[in-house]
Amino acid sequence: MALLELARISKTFGRLVVLSDLSIDIEEGSIAGVIGPNGAGKSTLFNVVTGVYAPDSGAVRFDGRRIDGRRTYAIARRGIARTFQNLRLFGFLDAVDNVLIGEHARLRSPMIASLLHLPGERHEERAARARAHELLDFVGLGERRQFVRNLSYGDQRRLEIARALASSPRLLLLDEPAAGMNPTEKERLSELVRAIRDRGITVMLIEHDMGLVMRLCERITVLDYGEKIAEGAPAAVRADPRVIEAYLGPNDEAVAG
Repeated sequence: MALLELARISKTFGRLVVLSDLSIDIEEGSIAGVIGPNGAGKSTLFNVVTGVYAPDSGAVRFDGRRIDGRRTYAIARRGIARTFQNLRLFGFLDAVDNVLIGEHARLRSPMIASLLHLPGERHEERAARARAHELLDFVGLGERRQFVRNLSYGDQRRLEIARALASSPRLLLLDEPAAGMNPTEKERLSELVRAIRDRGITVMLIEHDMGLVMRLCERITVLDYGEKIAEGAPAAVRADPRVIEAYLGPNDEAVAG
C-alpha cells in the first residue's frame, strides 16, 4: 500500500520547469531513493511534499488524504519529518535540546519551559526529555550530548536524524544524509536507516552516493530535468540506458556492480 502518492506533480519558477508531470508512489514500510544530477528537481520534490512549495498542478496524498497546499506544520503533524542537505542545527544548544526542538509538534505545553529548565517542569516535558535521550542512544550519540558545535560533522548528521524522529513521523525524508561522511560513517548510517525502517517508519532519501543507494534502497526513482526517466529495483535502474546516459555514466562503479 502506498503511504505517499505524488500524482502528476508539476512545479515551475518563472520559465524554469523544475518538476514536470511527476508521479511517484512510496510504499509503506519501504526504503525508497530519489537520484539524479544536480538540478534534477530532487530538493524541490521534498519541498513540495513538506509544504514549503505548493505544486502548480497535481496532487500529493499521504495515507490517502491530500496534503498539497497545507502549511508545513500541519503536514509535520500528520506524520512527515525531514532532514536538510545543509545542516540546520542550533550550535549554541546541546544535543538533547536540539532533539527537544523536534518534539514541539507533539507537546501541548510551551517548549520554552523545557529548554530553559524552568522550575515546575511538567510531566510532559520530563517525558520529552527522556525520549530525547532515548533517540540519541538510538542514533549512536548516547555519549555525545555536548554542545552541537563540538560534534563532528558525521555526528551532527545523526543528530539531525534524531531531531526529525522526535516528531514521531510515519514518513522520514532524508536529504543527502551521507554528505561529508567517511566510509565507516556511511556504513553506520545504512544500519541506522534500516533500524528506522524496522521501527515501522517509511524512509525516502535523496543521495548522491550511488553505492549506498544501491545497497540500501528497495526502489529507486531517477529524475532528470524534473522528469522521471526510470523507476524500479536497484539492479534494473543501474542497467537502464537512460540512467547511464543522464546520470551514472558508463564508468560509474555503481553500474559495474
